[in-house]
Amino acid sequence: MRSQALVVKAVKVTLSLALAMAFGGCSEPDNQVSRSTADGEFELVLTAERNWIVSEGKLPVRVVVRSLAGPLEDGLVDQVTFVVNNGDVSPRTVTAIISEAEGEYLEWVIFTAARNLSYDQQGEINAIFRDALATLKIRIVPGSDSL
Repeated sequence: MRSQALVVKAVKVTLSLALAMAFGGCSEPDNQVSRSTADGEFELVLTAERNWIVSEGKLPVRVVVRSLAGPLEDGLVDQVTFVVNNGDVSPRTVTAIISEAEGEYLEWVIFTAARNLSYDQQGEINAIFRDALATLKIRIVPGSDSL
């Protein structure tokens, strides 16, 4: 009898821990991420209106390259490259142009989620500017015709 009670208690504890870990690990992705270059001169920011999208849906994402060192003496012309999973992004690269008088560059890209998903997935937009990598994670839910 006593050993049976210990087994039941062990099962309850194990289930409680498993549930706690499952709920703790299911946090929603942020709708804004930012990373700085190693030299601390620039910040790369990705912002989406929301952190989820329906399968095959489109989500505008704001891309900002900001000078953290103040006004740029010679301006800046450099590339931001995008790599995605579970979807596509358009355009795949943008040319960040910051004049001497401006402190930041702003552009919009469109993330299109993968199609025909039968369960929740996660899409990612990885933006690369110099040595900074910012990853925006987007929860993709099945469309109504997939259910």
